[in-house]
Amino acid sequence: MRQTLSIIPNFIDARKNLVRLLYLKGCMKEVLEEMKVVFILKGVNKSVNYFCLGNTFAALGKKDEAFDCYIKALNLALDYIPVYRQISLIHRFKEGDKLCNRFFDLEKRLPEPLALISRLKDILLFTNFTKILEIIKSFSYLKQGCDLKRTLFNFSIEVIERNTEKVMKIFTEKVVELSKGYGCSSKCLYLF
Repeated sequence: MRQTLSIIPNFIDARKNLVRLLYLKGCMKEVLEEMKVVFILKGVNKSVNYFCLGNTFAALGKKDEAFDCYIKALNLALDYIPVYRQISLIHRFKEGDKLCNRFFDLEKRLPEPLALISRLKDILLFTNFTKILEIIKSFSYLKQGCDLKRTLFNFSIEVIERNTEKVMKIFTEKVVELSKGYGCSSKCLYLF
């Protein structure tokens, strides 16, 4: 990927994929450096970039910087639900917090039933209401979100057991032993 970017530095998809890989490997300082480049490229979604930058700051424990990025993302895309979730995880809501109104306004704008409503209700509103001590209402939203989410997937313990057995048959002790010493020893992913 880095070879591609050395030839075509403005290749947005390659740059974004590199950022994703570095993030997944926990190389946050490298993510910050790459994000600086992504921000100046034409054709990128600024709200998504601020969201990603906020996630990076949050992973580094820099909550104030993360919060600032999330607010910028929210100001650019009012209905971008992942931003609301991240804000609810790092922001300490207080009674009368103006930011709460944005959460409630979002709920009014989105049509039900949607998987997005499930996320909004089971994560965002639960967190907000809990933080402002409206526990009864909070659990009502949590229940609604969980009920809706339950309709979106079928869980089967039998399928999990079958898949686990297949993995165990493939990755025997012998296979694991033969694989020792292979792979990348670096903590970060370097793609050349």
